[in-house]
Amino acid sequence: MRSANRFARRAWRCGLVAVAACACIAPALAGGPLYVVPSGGALKPARWEGTVKVYTDQGTLGALDNATANKLVANAVKQWSAVPTSSFRAEIAGPLPFDVNGVNAGQIIGMPNGGGIQVIYDSDGSVINDFIGAGEGVLGIASPEYLESEGSTRIVEGWVIIRGEEDYKSFWPDYTYGEPTSGVVTHEFGHAINLAHSQTNGYYARNHGDPNLGIPDGPEQAGPDQCGKVVATYPTADQIETMYPLIDPFPWNPTYNSPQMAIVDADDKAALSSLYPAANYVSTTGTLTGRVVAKDGTSELTGINVIARRTDQGNPFDAMSRISGDLTQGALGPDGKFTMTGLVPGASYVVYIDQLADGGFSTPKAILLGPEEYWNSGESGDAAADNACVSTPISLKAGEVRAIEIAVNGIPRAPTFAHIPYGLVSGLSDNGQKVVGLYGNFQSPYWLWDKHNGATLIGGSGFLGAISGNGNVVGGTIGVNVNTPYGPVIQEQAALWTRQAGWKLIADSRLEGCDTYHTSIFDMSHDGSTAVGLAYANCANAYAFKWSAKSGMTLLPKSSENQQCQYPDGGTYGCEGSSRANTVSMSGNVVGGWEEVPAAFGSRVGSIWQGNAQTLLRDPGNSTGGWVGEVMGMNSAGTIAVGMNAGPQLKDAYKWTPSGGVSSLGRYPGQVCYFDWWTGQDVCEDRETVAYSVSDDGKVITGASRLILAGVDDAAIYTPKMGWMLLPEFLQRQGVLEASRWQILGAYVSADGKTLAGTAWPLAADYYHGFRLELDQVYVCNGKKTLRVGFPDAMDQHLAQGATVGL
Repeated sequence: MRSANRFARRAWRCGLVAVAACACIAPALAGGPLYVVPSGGALKPARWEGTVKVYTDQGTLGALDNATANKLVANAVKQWSAVPTSSFRAEIAGPLPFDVNGVNAGQIIGMPNGGGIQVIYDSDGSVINDFIGAGEGVLGIASPEYLESEGSTRIVEGWVIIRGEEDYKSFWPDYTYGEPTSGVVTHEFGHAINLAHSQTNGYYARNHGDPNLGIPDGPEQAGPDQCGKVVATYPTADQIETMYPLIDPFPWNPTYNSPQMAIVDADDKAALSSLYPAANYVSTTGTLTGRVVAKDGTSELTGINVIARRTDQGNPFDAMSRISGDLTQGALGPDGKFTMTGLVPGASYVVYIDQLADGGFSTPKAILLGPEEYWNSGESGDAAADNACVSTPISLKAGEVRAIEIAVNGIPRAPTFAHIPYGLVSGLSDNGQKVVGLYGNFQSPYWLWDKHNGATLIGGSGFLGAISGNGNVVGGTIGVNVNTPYGPVIQEQAALWTRQAGWKLIADSRLEGCDTYHTSIFDMSHDGSTAVGLAYANCANAYAFKWSAKSGMTLLPKSSENQQCQYPDGGTYGCEGSSRANTVSMSGNVVGGWEEVPAAFGSRVGSIWQGNAQTLLRDPGNSTGGWVGEVMGMNSAGTIAVGMNAGPQLKDAYKWTPSGGVSSLGRYPGQVCYFDWWTGQDVCEDRETVAYSVSDDGKVITGASRLILAGVDDAAIYTPKMGWMLLPEFLQRQGVLEASRWQILGAYVSADGKTLAGTAWPLAADYYHGFRLELDQVYVCNGKKTLRVGFPDAMDQHLAQGATVGL
């Protein structure tokens, strides 16, 4: 009868994913049905049929006795069974045969039990912690488990696990036992009947600041974020949807909302009724269908939140949401379709697209490449014609079905922006066509991206990568098992990857390394025959290295090698500094990097190596004896190098040439003041600018504007006539709306200065993402006229004549 087939196995995997969702103040699944299953040649939502039997544990629920725990389950059953527009019904059928714990949970979960929903009271946390393997913060987990048969959509069995409630009475007497867990039970029961999470009012409520703690309101609004505050207030706890991914079960918190989330609201009722409609549901309510598409008007976008808010009765929190593509969940390719049921006939709604917040989702979350926006009657993907902040109200009759389409706004002919999901960019080929990166910053595999194939996993294991100028060779590290005096470790050792040969180790086996560190590649020559980077001879000595296919790995000379420094009392000590190579010329003959120089108080001083000759860089204008910071980037010929820590305050970027030496590139201006949580005081900090990468002609330089104390890096771009500008501001002025909701951290520039690639953190993302930008043509404003001109030369010519950057 039952089938422990792909659905059962998928339910198990997604149940584990949902762990995070059910953790207190942690994200989880979202929107529409939790599972869709193959049936009759299509994907359809799984659903229960008839009256669902519910069986409860015989044990206690932490501080709650069995009777109190049973009341919480009975309330959840009542909440989901009493929605008049839904056909779903469930009833308490009796107890489970025993008190379930971490030892015997396998007799319930993963085994058929005759059907129905089994509710486990995890009194001591052993089921969640030991059997499931989740963390202490997880409050509950739930999932449908078995379908009736292969190809069926009928769910016949599922389970719910609820962690035992803590007893807070000793230090917080003003609450009622069971309330902190009540919302968790109703929420998890929703998952068991195949409801996923939604984001309607909950995320907006979480953006409510606390002036008593100095916390300002967040950017989320009850409409498109960039349109400002359209609602003066924030939702109360009873206006947050039960299936919102986050719940606060702590009675002393100002955001405590578990008792209120035990009561299903309008959004929850609409989601339930869509999956389990009553006989007259569709004929007595309105239905809104549609698609979310990219700015081209045709490419469908999966994973965009669509919200409809009422505007006619004074309660804007009477709203509902759906996620585009929630009925296919990415399994059939891009799907921008959504269906929103349950709209009140005659009511007036505004509809807008909304970025899903942090969390894992049953429908893969998309990073919104453009601004949030209202639907209006003049809808298009052209931001110049479609004002994102203008809405057209929608009112439907009973039984009416209306279709709309929402196109993400963009600017025609703006620089082309490509999104590289979930990656840290580590290098760019000379022609800008290939990008290399990693998925993490420790023992991560590498990927190689191009326009046609996207990101391709290429293996390896490291924290940093490089790519040859011609794009054919990737430099990185692979893990090597090594026995050290402290035990066996997996050591990251320098290696090269090619499509033909895969990874090949180039590390010098005579080097001892230091724990997991051995040799790392930071840059490569044009043809990949030379690589440079950092080598640990041992834990006391780190060197810049240069490897070539002819000579192997060579440690580059250091000015402080074997140097002895004098203590104030007359004794001496070894003060040799470490060094590292960051960049290399196209031919491999010129290397740039740094050395920790004792005369500069151990600071990293910029260094140029040519053969065995080393030159330490100086700038007479600064306050540390003229020393400047490390060389970060170099052009192909090795005739221009760029770096950091120049100028009177050591906050300027610099450029070096063989004939002109070091000259300051200045810095992005300004001082930023902010509240420092560590000191409890307001702090004002001057920005520091770092140059990372330079085009062959030196006319385009990329870098970052830093706030060292705050730990903030904002990507920046430089041309001679523009000076330094924050890259997000530059892109905004160019109409690159795809990046309007991204914090851009840094970028590399191609040899011709017309392609950038870098790493960013989209504001609603839960991890780093990469990007690639084509800058062949850019906009300038010359008086009242906008011109599209070549970058960078024509742009700088117009700037010299008084034009400004951007539209």
